[in-house]
Amino acid sequence: MESRIYAEDPRQGFVPFPGAVRAYREPRLRPDPEIPSTLRELHFDPAGVRVDSGVDEGGKVQLYYDPMVSKLVCYGQDRETTRRKMLRALDSYVIYGVKNNLEFLRALMSEPAFIAGKTTTAFIPQTWKNGFHGAPKEKTAQRRAEALAVWMYARAAGDSGRILVRSGDVEVEAKME
Repeated sequence: MESRIYAEDPRQGFVPFPGAVRAYREPRLRPDPEIPSTLRELHFDPAGVRVDSGVDEGGKVQLYYDPMVSKLVCYGQDRETTRRKMLRALDSYVIYGVKNNLEFLRALMSEPAFIAGKTTTAFIPQTWKNGFHGAPKEKTAQRRAEALAVWMYARAAGDSGRILVRSGDVEVEAKME
């Protein structure tokens, strides 16, 4: 299963969002004993996760090029195992500095039609008829924790001054000294 992580704003019709990538950490999951060793030759880690990245921390997403940040590929014994692994991997990404589609991808993978494997090319416009406006409110606590984790990372990295971190519909604002 593959997800394409883009520097774009799903809440604004998926417009590209160029800028500096101030923090970037790829997913790290626990090793999966069900993963065949032959996948290592295809650059999968022991958890059955592969990330093909186009940016690094400190890099820039340019306005005139494809705003893809990375491709995330997960392998599992069956579709549901793989989907759950993909959700864990999406949840463990850290991308700070540019808006991105991680929240949208998590929401997509959590939709009942996607879980059931009942999707078509019309899935996204049928599911979000008026556009994507964020994850359901029950995710607020999780998003607050994500935003706080990014803030803590930025502070540890030596960022100073005022910082605003947004994760989904949750914002954390603080002054770092």
